[in-house]
Amino acid sequence: MSQTALNLVAVIIFGMTFGSLLSSALGISPYIPASIAIAGLGLATIDRFAFDNLGVTLLVDAVAQTSPQHRERVLHHEAGHLLVAYLLGIPITGYALTAWEALGQGHRGQGGVRFDDRIIKPRSKRVSSRRCGWSATVRFGWRGGRRSRRPLAM
Repeated sequence: MSQTALNLVAVIIFGMTFGSLLSSALGISPYIPASIAIAGLGLATIDRFAFDNLGVTLLVDAVAQTSPQHRERVLHHEAGHLLVAYLLGIPITGYALTAWEALGQGHRGQGGVRFDDRIIKPRSKRVSSRRCGWSATVRFGWRGGRRSRRPLAM
């Protein structure tokens, strides 16, 4: 289970606990917050197993897009991928800056630059689009967190 999904489950359980404590003070049945928590955990479970966390990804992306700093960071990050692909002569097939845009274009998951990597694969089976993206991040400066750097360690 992804870290985001675990955080969502923790928030739902905290909400249920806090709601149960608060409901007695407000004279509301404790079954109401418990029912809401069970429904939330059920939706998170269905999302995890049936939709591969697409709902959580869309929800987190929608919340993150409210921050101008986040939008700016994503824009610079994806511009680095676009520039490296262009400079390496790799045909760019599209891009999306948000998970919602990617979903609208028929791609599940997060946004990003999509390029035709068929010209890379015959040259080297060790080079992947993800590795190329990490290389762009290293070359044009770190904008991500520690988690982005970890896969580069060899």
